[in-house]
Amino acid sequence: MLNLIKNELIKLTANKKLYVGMFIILGVNLLPLLEMVTGSLGDIPIAGQTFPLYMLSTYLNVVMPIFISVLIADMITDDYVNGTLTLSLIHPVSRGRLLAAKVLALATMITLLLLYSLLLGYVFGSVIFGWGEQFIYQDVVSETNYTFSAATGFVITLGSYAVSIAPLLAFGMVVLLLAFHFNSGGALVGTCIGLVIALSFLGEIAQGLRPVLINHYFALFKYAFLDKNTAQVMVAVLVLGAYSIVPLMLSLRTLKKKDIVY
Repeated sequence: MLNLIKNELIKLTANKKLYVGMFIILGVNLLPLLEMVTGSLGDIPIAGQTFPLYMLSTYLNVVMPIFISVLIADMITDDYVNGTLTLSLIHPVSRGRLLAAKVLALATMITLLLLYSLLLGYVFGSVIFGWGEQFIYQDVVSETNYTFSAATGFVITLGSYAVSIAPLLAFGMVVLLLAFHFNSGGALVGTCIGLVIALSFLGEIAQGLRPVLINHYFALFKYAFLDKNTAQVMVAVLVLGAYSIVPLMLSLRTLKKKDIVY
């Protein structure tokens, strides 16, 4: 299993799209500088120690879902079309183990990308805004201010990035299922971008549906560490669990039945 995971990670790190995505994440960190120069940043109390937490919402709602779609398109759809999936199964390995290796490799990559984003946030935030004396985070939606000591704020930031792996991986499982039904990686990515936009739009016009929409739980870190809403966290665990397990089981079933010779 470890060799399978290692093989998947090697293929991911050899992909130029990974580094294009990392460059985009770097560029996203410069957007607040542009907002500061143009005066559109407003009165949001951003400092180096809170900057990574502000950027996390941007990563979760826009950047990472698209990035994950690109990675899965290469891992599943393009592997199938190019015949790489067939080559992997020439060796004595079950389709279930191969799928598990791809999922674990994806989880590893999501973790590393979030860590990369966290480090960039601290570096750019400190350079642009200075470290700041106190951890003050303003929720731009509810306009609620959360104030903590620098040490507590650091722990909250680390925890927020850590728990964000769960909703991103759950979204990845949905994309994984879709990937088995496309013969073009580009078509899959385009569909997933449309899905992200549609979910955001649906959540705005039908707020009663938010509890069952996966993108609603991209804000899991707020429920867990800022609002400390235990009930909401428990609901998130159940919903994200369903979004993870059901598509994964359906993906396994599809892979077992699929003719892998394209």
